[in-house]
Amino acid sequence: AVVSTQSTGNDFRPVKGSEADNSKIGPYFRTKPPGPYWIPGREEEKASDPVPPTGSETVIAQRRRHVMWRNAYNCDKHQVYFGTSKEEVTSADTSSDAFIGGVSNGRNIKAIPKESKVMPGGS
Repeated sequence: AVVSTQSTGNDFRPVKGSEADNSKIGPYFRTKPPGPYWIPGREEEKASDPVPPTGSETVIAQRRRHVMWRNAYNCDKHQVYFGTSKEEVTSADTSSDAFIGGVSNGRNIKAIPKESKVMPGGS
């Protein structure tokens, strides 16, 4: 079978409508809302292994409007911050533009709001 993925950069999620997407191939739990995105490895004290990775310049923002991560060990809720620099995110709080919301129930995927000021191209 041909597995069609977005071949620009390091983003290997199936392209919507492709054979791989239609066959439900990949590390996603196909639920509404989306369930956890499976990232192999040990859960640490803090959330880790963000997708896209810190400093990524290869993801096409117009096609990928989600962030994912490996959950922290024994953590059921996460507050999600997304920005253009480490300083912006580490100094942010829930009233900052970098705060894009929270997730719970073991979920580890969050849509970046279209009105987010940190996405190239703006809203």
